[in-house]
Amino acid sequence: MTVETYDIVKVGDRTWTKIKEDNAFLDILKGFESYRPVYEEHVPEKFIAIQAGGYCGVFPRLLGEMFQTVYTFEPDYANFFCLVNNCYSSNIIKAQGALGNEHGMITVVRAHPQNRGMTQVRHTPSSHVPVYVIDDLDLPVCNLIQLDTEGYEHKILLGAKNTIDRHRPLISVEDSNQQIQEFLEGFGYKEVAKVFRDTVYKCER
Repeated sequence: MTVETYDIVKVGDRTWTKIKEDNAFLDILKGFESYRPVYEEHVPEKFIAIQAGGYCGVFPRLLGEMFQTVYTFEPDYANFFCLVNNCYSSNIIKAQGALGNEHGMITVVRAHPQNRGMTQVRHTPSSHVPVYVIDDLDLPVCNLIQLDTEGYEHKILLGAKNTIDRHRPLISVEDSNQQIQEFLEGFGYKEVAKVFRDTVYKCER
């Protein structure tokens, strides 16, 4: 088993726990400022946000300063350790696991050792990390779904059909494609912004 090492860094008035070997942390932290005005413009009511993957807790922590409640999901144990240390606010509900369209177990695969946000999930005989489904939450309201899950976004959205149909949240996905676009168009969504590699969709109905 790999033994991780961690750093404590201070950026502005916030202190963060990060994986020592991760060179992408500060770029991801800085990148959030590009999302903030998009969410401010397109999400007038900020009650509940769903966020995955949670990485080291950058997005859920900062979203937690905007939304009353944030549900965040991160399957990788080292990222989740940092997430828990960084997201100490009680309005951030944290789960070590992945999101998908059906229950089961997955294995975490690290695609890039210097960027620990680039983890992917696979189904293998030794899988032991649980998969959750957004619709199981049966939320009373949902204002934002933000997915940074390295190509798993479509399956997650399939598991959120009822939530999308009921609440029409703003949806941000990292790896958008024609499959995702057509799926969301079926609910009346249109692209309203691009932030880095993310595409942001809003329901126009």
